[in-house]
Amino acid sequence: MTQSGLRGRLAVIAFLAGLYFVAAKLGLSMAFVHPSATAVWPPTGIALAAFLVLGYRVWPGIFLGAFLANLTTAGSVATTFGIATGNTLEGLVGAYLVNRFAHGSHTFDHPQDVFKFAALAAMVSTTVSATFGVTSLALGGYANWADYGRIWLTWWLGDAGGALIVTPVLLLWSQNARLRLTLAQVKEAGLLLVALLLAGQAVFGGVFPITTNIYPLAFLCVPILVWTAFRLSPRETATATLLLSGIAIWGTWHGFGPFVRDPRNESLLLLQAFLGVSVMIALTLAAAVLERKRVEDALRSAQEELEQRVQERTTALRSAVDLLKNEVNERTQTENALRASEERFRAFMDNSPAAAFMKDEEGRYTYVNKLIEHRFNSKASDWLGKTDYDLWPAEIAKQFREHDRAVLAQNKTMELYETAPDARGDQSHWLSLKFPVKDSAGRRFLGGVSLDITDRKRAEEALRESQERFRSAFGSAAIGMALVAPDGRWLQVNRSLCEIVGYSEQELLGANFQAITHPDDLEVDLEYVRQMLAGEIQTYKMEKRYFHKLGQIIWVLLSVSLVRDAQENPMYFISQNQDITERKLAEGALQKSESQLRQAQKVESIGQLAGGIAHDFNNLLTVINSYSDMLLSEIHDHSPLHHGLAEIKEAGQRAATLTQQLLAFSGQQILKPKVLDLNAVVQNIMKLVRRLIDEDINLSICPTPNLGRVKVDPGQIEQVIINLAVNARDAMPQGGQLRIETTNVELDGPSSGNQSAMPPGPYVMLAVSDTGCGMDAGTQARIFEPFFTTKAVGKGTGLGLSTVYGIVEQSSGHIDVSSKVGNGSTFRI
Repeated sequence: MTQSGLRGRLAVIAFLAGLYFVAAKLGLSMAFVHPSATAVWPPTGIALAAFLVLGYRVWPGIFLGAFLANLTTAGSVATTFGIATGNTLEGLVGAYLVNRFAHGSHTFDHPQDVFKFAALAAMVSTTVSATFGVTSLALGGYANWADYGRIWLTWWLGDAGGALIVTPVLLLWSQNARLRLTLAQVKEAGLLLVALLLAGQAVFGGVFPITTNIYPLAFLCVPILVWTAFRLSPRETATATLLLSGIAIWGTWHGFGPFVRDPRNESLLLLQAFLGVSVMIALTLAAAVLERKRVEDALRSAQEELEQRVQERTTALRSAVDLLKNEVNERTQTENALRASEERFRAFMDNSPAAAFMKDEEGRYTYVNKLIEHRFNSKASDWLGKTDYDLWPAEIAKQFREHDRAVLAQNKTMELYETAPDARGDQSHWLSLKFPVKDSAGRRFLGGVSLDITDRKRAEEALRESQERFRSAFGSAAIGMALVAPDGRWLQVNRSLCEIVGYSEQELLGANFQAITHPDDLEVDLEYVRQMLAGEIQTYKMEKRYFHKLGQIIWVLLSVSLVRDAQENPMYFISQNQDITERKLAEGALQKSESQLRQAQKVESIGQLAGGIAHDFNNLLTVINSYSDMLLSEIHDHSPLHHGLAEIKEAGQRAATLTQQLLAFSGQQILKPKVLDLNAVVQNIMKLVRRLIDEDINLSICPTPNLGRVKVDPGQIEQVIINLAVNARDAMPQGGQLRIETTNVELDGPSSGNQSAMPPGPYVMLAVSDTGCGMDAGTQARIFEPFFTTKAVGKGTGLGLSTVYGIVEQSSGHIDVSSKVGNGSTFRI
């Protein structure tokens, strides 16, 4: 039990103890035969009602109240304990008997239970308290054994009166404390109350001067109680008897009423007997009236229910008749609809593009449509009643039968592919949908709809063969082929394309063609793609460059076409890539060779012309210079002619130098080659080179140890170095770096320079590099032409590089130049 529950129980026990104590003191105030025995004892009614309503567990409250009341009255603790025990057991026994035999707290609902209550609670259980109490007093010496009977009778009758008068009021009000009276009942109850008060005062109030003890006026109250019992409920009846009992006890105690005797105890005993009988009569009548009302209500409800059931049965019968009529009409309509449905079904199935049939559980055909008759050149009668074994070869019939059994066994629709020979004996293919069917009698059938897919099967086979041929041709094609998405992603590539670009199939499929296309070709390629997607062109072809995985450039001849779906939406491009790298290299080499040949022929022609002129001009200069020397030797320095002759001689010498350069360019000068160390030549000429270049030019020499020997004219090779150094100086007016280096080189295959091809083999290379302004391609093509110069007028003759070229060619060497505008130049010899 929870703490709050315990507190509540203790509060109830304390309340009962207090209520019992107050009622006991009130009753003991009217004790005459003994201080502990009274003819008026309401605590019995309180205890009995408490046990019936709250249960047996509240006995401590009754015991405590009884103990305190008797302890403060007379006797010892022992006698008080005995009396309290008797009072408690009286209530417990009475409650048990009423619960067991008189419907417990509902004992006042039936007349027979009222009598049982009076007998068990008022007559039997009260003997317990009287016996325990009087015996305890006698044993304790507080009562004479001679007075035992008189005390016991008073005790018992007082307890019985308390049970009959108090218990009904408490019990009935605890069951229903709400007043549910109509206005008429309220008025009637008020009238009854007034009548009861007047009658009580008339009988027990002493308001009349007559001697009432000789007249049976007490019975004036009985009609009022009977009236209350008939008109109101047992609760109001019990309340009226309690009110009348209070008036009667008060009047009798004060010497009024028909039951006044001497001694007073006898008056109270007579009054209690009268009240007990009156209460029994009133409560019994009230219970009988209540039961009669219940019976009347039950009869009324039963009658209403019976009438309702009769009405319902009548309505149901009428509805059944209507339903029967409707059912007959519906059945007629259903039969008509069924016939119409069957006709529609047959019309539908006979005009269906699919073969339709039905079989029973044994596999016998029960229906075939017109298509089957036409497709197999037969009649329906040729099929009905026969099995597949009667119509088809054994293997085909077995296949059909196994499919049918599987559908019926699994009781579900199945989609099956089946084959059968047609009327011509050709193999036909069917897509069959077979399903279980039950008729109204519960018989099982197998239904089927088969669609001829022979043409589709042939088309699928042709498509597979075509796809296989395409895959074979695609994979084994000698040119690179690919399927490319509209956004450029590789969808499928063949082995040849992978070999062309150096990437694996997985690497390409994870990228797009834009990633390996040369930037200079990408814009044109994408424009073609746009035009194809827009429908402006159907195909396109172009030469383009791919980047090989190893970094080199691959040239391909690209042919592209676009594949669209049935809705003309782009699906993918078919890309064909033919490797033309070797052809493009050959074309480039051919163009370069032709250019070199034309340049060489041009230089050779100029050289022959320059050589012829130089020889003739040199002969003339020899005469001029000789006579100039002779005249200068004969004229003294102060002669007016000396200065003019000196100028003639100087001009002749400059002209002679020019003719020597022309002879060097034309390769017609006399060389004196010898085997030498090129590093030594470079080292010897460096002092002169340093004087020729500006101070803001940084000169660096990079000779290679163990340099191979060469056979050249040392003076001519020095002239080459000087001319290249002067040319580099003029290209760096703001200063820069001049680098002269020598090295051994080994050419593994044919190589080419700007002027002539070099066969493979060992070479010694002399390189002169600068960080000057550089040259464009047009300038590089003409730098070795005589008299070609980019310098201002009067700043150069245009023969410096021509002389270098002539000396190198006459020395069986090769010269090459590489230069970019703004990045300087490098001459390699």
